[in-house]
Amino acid sequence: MDRGVPERLKPSLAMLQQRAVKKNGDWNDFWDYRIDCERDRRYPAIYQKAA
Repeated sequence: MDRGVPERLKPSLAMLQQRAVKKNGDWNDFWDYRIDCERDRRYPAIYQKAA
């Protein structure tokens, strides 16, 4: 989505994307996804065994 966006505008684009997620009601789903991804990144062996 950010193809062709100058480097100086990338922080603004990230903020706009987060505002859109919050405005359309997906904020809690977004955070559930982010937490799951971060947990899998930090502790892959622990959670793969439990699944």
